[in-house]
Amino acid sequence: MASRPPRRRPRRVLRIIVLVVCAILVLGVAGIAAFVATFNPNSYKPQIIAAVQAATGRQLALNGSIGLTLGLEPTLKVSDVAFSNPPGFSRPQMVTLQRLDVRLALLPLISRRVQIDRLVLVKPDILLETNAQRQMNWQFGAAAAPTPAPPMPAGAQPAANTAPPQLSLSSLRIEDGTLSMRAADGTTTTLALKSLDAEASSRDAPLHLTVDATYNGAPVTLTADTGPLSRLEDPTGTGPWPLKLAATAAGATLGVDGIIAQPTQGRGLALAITADVPDLAALGALAGTTLPPLKTIAAQLKLADSDDRQTFTVSDLKLTLPQLDLAGTVSFTQGEGASPTMKANLSSQRIDLDALNAAMAGSKPAGSSGAAPAPAARSRYVIPETKLPFEALRPLTADATVSIADLKTGDTDYKGLTLHAVDQKGQLTVDPFGVDAPGGHIDAKVTVDANATPPSVTLNLRAPSLALQTLLKALHKPGFASGNMEIRADLKGAGDSPHAIAATLDGAIGVAVVKGQIDSQVLGGLMAGILQQTQIANLANKAGMSALTCFALRLDASSGEGTVRALMLDTSTLGMTGTGGMNFGSETLALHLKPTVGVAGTTIAAPVIVDGTFADPSTKPDAAGLVTGNVGTAAKLALGASTGGLGLIIGSAVEQKLGGDACAEPLALARFSQAPAASSSSGTTAAPSQAKPKSPLSGAASTLKKLFP
Repeated sequence: MASRPPRRRPRRVLRIIVLVVCAILVLGVAGIAAFVATFNPNSYKPQIIAAVQAATGRQLALNGSIGLTLGLEPTLKVSDVAFSNPPGFSRPQMVTLQRLDVRLALLPLISRRVQIDRLVLVKPDILLETNAQRQMNWQFGAAAAPTPAPPMPAGAQPAANTAPPQLSLSSLRIEDGTLSMRAADGTTTTLALKSLDAEASSRDAPLHLTVDATYNGAPVTLTADTGPLSRLEDPTGTGPWPLKLAATAAGATLGVDGIIAQPTQGRGLALAITADVPDLAALGALAGTTLPPLKTIAAQLKLADSDDRQTFTVSDLKLTLPQLDLAGTVSFTQGEGASPTMKANLSSQRIDLDALNAAMAGSKPAGSSGAAPAPAARSRYVIPETKLPFEALRPLTADATVSIADLKTGDTDYKGLTLHAVDQKGQLTVDPFGVDAPGGHIDAKVTVDANATPPSVTLNLRAPSLALQTLLKALHKPGFASGNMEIRADLKGAGDSPHAIAATLDGAIGVAVVKGQIDSQVLGGLMAGILQQTQIANLANKAGMSALTCFALRLDASSGEGTVRALMLDTSTLGMTGTGGMNFGSETLALHLKPTVGVAGTTIAAPVIVDGTFADPSTKPDAAGLVTGNVGTAAKLALGASTGGLGLIIGSAVEQKLGGDACAEPLALARFSQAPAASSSSGTTAAPSQAKPKSPLSGAASTLKKLFP
């Protein structure tokens, strides 16, 4: 039986298949080469415009040429491009740019997804804005009304009832561009972008952003890691959208770390913010104004808001400068149709207002020519007529607690300052207010009714024991006196300025000092305006210290008219009592003062009248004082002839000077205490009691010999 030949048919079939595939590949490559050689992407402008219209609802203008580089990631290059704004925004175009480079991913196109792997914008002008209806122009689709697309080429028909393709962007780069952000109120912020790079692996992936820009001529750099861009297209979306940002400008750094629940609305804030500012003045270009030259500022805080964005809270606040530190919590609530509400609880270990004012002394407002401001019109009154800002209290509801361990002002340290202020739409109460002033503690309560016409102010002040010498030094006066001073004031007035309030003043103020010392020459100098009208000035001007037995002042006010209920000064050198009053509205004086000097057991008194104004007081001898006391007629006549009628009254010889029981009544009045039973029923200070003289003329003769040897 003959053997069969080998079977070769399968090999031939395989060879044929290989040849066919090779032929197809050759033809395909040749076809692709021919397609590339003849393809003109500019003929597809209408389709590209229609695709953008379908995806975004916006009009795209391709005014320049389109170039295409084919590959696994085809790249389009387009020049002179404009992308429209929706109707109702400030300008027709949202974006204009010199050139646009788009690198696409091929595979997503199969499933109708347009994935832009890289988008490069060269010299773009980009405007992100919110209109008056709170719509944002970066919201696409239903949020922005579409504009008519250009006609499709002949023979090309869009698919009926087909959803627009999904659009995603993985990487964005901006070169030499301008980015403007316009708020609903028309306020616009513009950045000159040297470069901006934004990268995200997908539309729903986190975004990494870097910016190199210039704002108002100041260089700014920024890096940020945020939540996905898709969240910025959904104004109703909620949930944590992370934000971590670091920015530098003019040597200052800003850090933000936290989440925003509704980033398109700026709601749901939970952010930790830090700032480090070496020189605040260097940020003036960014702020658009001249800033004070404060140095080495550090701040940190946490910022949060309520779900309805009605309340913003700053917590864990820490602010430090060389001149001060501040810590605490502040919250601010603005309800719909309601007055704003502010709550604060702030504390400080040290605030040096002197150093702060010195540091700020060199700053000038923006646009200042450097010329000295025109002097304000001079008031004819000593009490200022400056309008007080009562209107700022009326719309506000506030509750603030402040404590300062050490406050320095006027080169003086005040310790342990505490206050609690509550404002209920113009009804302000500061209670308590307490501070350890130089020399002692002061407590006060202040109430203001800004809704009254005119506004009313009430002050209650208590200073039970102030060291007089320490207080004088704090006021930059020589410490020429010592002793404990008591002050009490219960006053009320109405008006829109300090002078207007004083012109309606009701209430009383009292000052009392006991058991101290006072420099005799300083005392004589302080009273020179009074004593120079008498012949006893030289008797008061003695060297050394004088014992200060008491000083008492009680002034009662009614409708701006002040009445002296008590005025007494008693020292081992001289004494003085007084009556009369003053008008705080006209600022006029009508006082009757009676200085006295003790000489060799005899009291020399020289009554004077003080009148004129607060700004320009004048004194003159009290002629009526010639007929007072128990001095003999001959002594009066002799003294009148020798002194030219200056009103010197020679009292009888006394072994007891002013003081002792004589201080009791005026001190009681000054302390708002019950006056002794022997007090005058008239309400004015009675003359100090004196021992009955043995011989009026002998006392007068003795005094004449001492005055006129």
